[in-house]
Amino acid sequence: MNRLSIIPKSGLSYRLSRSLVWRAPCLARLGLLSPHIRSGLGLTGAARHSSTKKHPEPEDEDKYVYFGDRRVDRELKRKLIDNVFTSVSSKYDLMNDLMSLGLHRCWKDVFVDNIISPESFLRIKRGDSDNFSDVTILDVAGGTGDISFRIVDKLRRDNMEVFPRIMVIDSNSEMIQQGQLRSLKKGDSNIIWIKDDGEKLEQIPSNSVDVVAISFGIRNFADIEKGLRTFYRVLKPGGRFLCLEFSKVNNPLISSIYQLYSSIVIPNLGELVVGDKESYDYLVESIRRFPDAEGFAQLLIDANFTEVKSSTMTFGVVAIHSGFKPTETSD
Repeated sequence: MNRLSIIPKSGLSYRLSRSLVWRAPCLARLGLLSPHIRSGLGLTGAARHSSTKKHPEPEDEDKYVYFGDRRVDRELKRKLIDNVFTSVSSKYDLMNDLMSLGLHRCWKDVFVDNIISPESFLRIKRGDSDNFSDVTILDVAGGTGDISFRIVDKLRRDNMEVFPRIMVIDSNSEMIQQGQLRSLKKGDSNIIWIKDDGEKLEQIPSNSVDVVAISFGIRNFADIEKGLRTFYRVLKPGGRFLCLEFSKVNNPLISSIYQLYSSIVIPNLGELVVGDKESYDYLVESIRRFPDAEGFAQLLIDANFTEVKSSTMTFGVVAIHSGFKPTETSD
């Protein structure tokens, strides 16, 4: 991983994250500091294992998915997820800082470095790989725009005069509104906001996007495989898919601490700050059920992505996954 940078904030979230070490040593500290957390849309995994609901008959299996530890049909999960993010939208960014003690900032900065690295664009035929004017980046389940704002801020720090076309896609109106308010406060007009279902991307043409990025959002999909096929569809040949998501802690001691923090601290923090413990119970359970890095990489391969790779941070708390759409494809 390359350098990390943490963008300071004022107030409580700044004080919580100030003790962290910035830049290169940050990764090492991340491992020692904290296997707790969550970011983006999620929290940290290890919750209950049992369910009182009767499992569906085998022939109906494809209709049902988990919402936390409950088995529900896919359409109901989509509605329940929408309710979760409507409930937490106003305190979403604050809760990310509190739950992760600011570590989500480090993870996202590494993720952004990957998104705008030359590797993301070299396979797409164009004249000048350093010219972002004809580049389109799709920030799926982008919510309040945290990743997109970081991309813009990073390019400004690098004195870029031409910016890519950045589109935030989210299915939740409240989350988009929070992002648009944030954009107005920053005076930033470089981001396009679109309400659309990330699993379908009905408003995005096929073979039109250079990079599809999703941060802490794909585990909330009712049909992850369908979402990956959609990402493959909208990418240009040679385009890159990048995903930042929670994974599985690979140290037994750290895993025990992480699970304790996740199952007890995070839901109660959600109740204290947001007044909604149930939504954060779901987010914790969604992380516990999400595949490890190897398992998710296999889903990318099954969706026809090539050059698939995954790299973990903080003892495996999170992972960055990457894959490319082949430059020559019949899709």
